[in-house]
Amino acid sequence: MGTESFKPAPVRGNEFYRDALKWIRSTYPYWDRHGGADHLVAFPHDEGACVAPIELANATLLTSWGRLQKNPPNATTTMIEHSWFVPSFVKNMYASLQCYDPSKDILMPVFTSVKQIFTSPHLHPEESRGARTILFHWRGQVLHQFPAYSLGIRQQLYHMYKNREREGIVVSDKHSGNYIREILNSRFCGVFPGNGWGHIETPILLGCIPVVVQDEILTPWENVLDFSSFGVRLPRAQLHRLPQILRAIPPHRVAEMQLALGKVWERFTFSSLAIAERDRHCAAAPASRDCRAMRRGLSGRGGEATGKDAIDTLMQVLHARLLRRPS
Repeated sequence: MGTESFKPAPVRGNEFYRDALKWIRSTYPYWDRHGGADHLVAFPHDEGACVAPIELANATLLTSWGRLQKNPPNATTTMIEHSWFVPSFVKNMYASLQCYDPSKDILMPVFTSVKQIFTSPHLHPEESRGARTILFHWRGQVLHQFPAYSLGIRQQLYHMYKNREREGIVVSDKHSGNYIREILNSRFCGVFPGNGWGHIETPILLGCIPVVVQDEILTPWENVLDFSSFGVRLPRAQLHRLPQILRAIPPHRVAEMQLALGKVWERFTFSSLAIAERDRHCAAAPASRDCRAMRRGLSGRGGEATGKDAIDTLMQVLHARLLRRPS
């Protein structure tokens, strides 16, 4: 749906990017040197670069939505005001080709609260408080009245596994004041699409092995890091066997994956921003409450935040691509 009087936000955003590109091309010579192939453009929308102008097809698009399907026939959001799928306008969008091209685009994590870094068991192992007794955990929005929401995956999960806490399975469409504590007490955590990208960052930050169920949709860094060393990808067709599959993973393998999480977790944060903020506070007032709190939050018995985060990973990916580029 979309008219001249009502344009969904992605359509208006697409027009904004297009106007910005016109200004860049008329002001600077750089875009036209290689048709934009040496430019980076970020798309933080739930469905990422689906909303990009088609004119950006040669650029490297930074996104968190790794939908691989060519010429996707629909948006995944249920909100008309957030949908890019306006039939009369799709031809102007990157989504008329694809939403993500793994040969050039880059999948990045979304920003998460600094408080989650401060409670991460990777820095503060005391936060996990012993054995993780919950086998599988997922809480989130389900929108039962919209069958197309989450491609129907969240609804399917909910109907299969609600009210099975006695089996170590926590699946709920309700909020919980103990959400963080529940994840810290869980071995595996679900990652599913919503209106677009799902949340893989929080489970990883809190030491819970991510279980991704979204066929033909990649998650951030999945094609950059060794995802199988710290995560599980489950075909949707196997969702009905989720408990059996997870229980069949040997304890030593679970321990290995949790150790691997400890090596990559910071790649799913923007910890360098928190470190810079700490340094600013502490330079101005070393004895202040904010300085002390940030020092405590960013270092603990498990180590100290290094700043080797999503931004650092992005720069490494770009550097590797430069080395492979023909001279």
